[in-house]
Amino acid sequence: MDCMVTNSLPIASSKTTSFASLPVLTGLFTATLLISNVLNCKVIRVGPLPFTGGLIMFPLAALLGDVLTEV
Repeated sequence: MDCMVTNSLPIASSKTTSFASLPVLTGLFTATLLISNVLNCKVIRVGPLPFTGGLIMFPLAALLGDVLTEV
């Protein structure tokens, strides 16, 4: 009776390398959201224009959120 030899590597080990940076990206996303919420009540002047801190930080949080969901 013939025996077929398959790959001896477990399937789970090949999937762990593709998500290696996920905890770092998740931490950056969470930190950016928290910092933008805290800075929302602070006024930061950029030249003659006043902005809230959350207005400056929130686009970075949206970018990280898109990276986490799309990539």
